[in-house]
Amino acid sequence: MRRTGVIVSLGPLGRGEHNFEFSPSPEDLELDERFSNIIVDVRVIIAGSQVVAIVDSRATILLTCDRTLKEFSRELSGSSSVLGSAVDSTESDRYDDVVEISAVDQTLNLSNIVRDTLFLAVPRRAVAPGEEDSQIRTVFTDKDEEWTDPRWAGLKKLRNKG
Repeated sequence: MRRTGVIVSLGPLGRGEHNFEFSPSPEDLELDERFSNIIVDVRVIIAGSQVVAIVDSRATILLTCDRTLKEFSRELSGSSSVLGSAVDSTESDRYDDVVEISAVDQTLNLSNIVRDTLFLAVPRRAVAPGEEDSQIRTVFTDKDEEWTDPRWAGLKKLRNKG
């Protein structure tokens, strides 16, 4: 079975600091098609049976502008630090920042951490570059055919029936 995502194999690594770069696909991280160009830099510090991983994630996301309904791309980035430890799964569930190291194949799976970091980096309001100061349309008339929001079509039909 081939594992995909952001998985660090700790078996061949000795004590000290190690750097890795990953380019997982959105499917590897269970992200939707809006995400692309995912780059993950991982710095792993091994000290005894404990491992600290510093994860820097970058990606591009396709968003729809809240003001103009036009699509645009935005760069996302975020960082996380996690502790990897050889603990049993019941104990690791108690701590959000502890990732279980697989005792069988000595791997540290950081895919969930990367996915969550990228989701948290998505802006709550999506405003396209250059549209920050644009006027928000608040008055709509029947004579105004130059711009019609397709979401209003159903409401317009209901109004004309009554």
